[in-house]
Amino acid sequence: MTIAFSIDNPLASVSEATRTFLKREHQLFINGGWVNAQSSRRRNVQDPATGQVISTAADAGASDVDAAVRSSREAFENGPWRRMKPKERATIIHRIGELIDKYAVELAEMDVLDEGSPWGVTKNFYVALAADHFRYYSGWATKIGGETVPVNMGGEWLAYTTREPV
Repeated sequence: MTIAFSIDNPLASVSEATRTFLKREHQLFINGGWVNAQSSRRRNVQDPATGQVISTAADAGASDVDAAVRSSREAFENGPWRRMKPKERATIIHRIGELIDKYAVELAEMDVLDEGSPWGVTKNFYVALAADHFRYYSGWATKIGGETVPVNMGGEWLAYTTREPV
């Protein structure tokens, strides 16, 4: 698929799904949900090729960043990820790669509009490689293992290590 972006009206050359996404009121993702910035400020998102505003997004301030860091720390220490079975983690990570493939056109269109990368490079390299990375690394979730090492204390003792996901 080849997409020709119009310099005069870049949004005219993208899919309806991308136009619909860009019209949404984009928020911050904090503590498992979408929220507005505490200040209610918004930031314009511009197409670098034209300077045209293509969307707006919540403008995070220090208090938003602090809330996101607290939430991330809590998820890191007490969230379900590290207690999840390796096969479940692998399935989730692999599914991300599948979703990137499913929405590759929209992701590439948004990336072209947001940063100005060439279409072919964005779609066939950046987006495709992101999907490949998730699929590849999903396999490692079931490969995490430890080691058992003999300890030289009379030959009857073993030391072992375990590795846990973080």
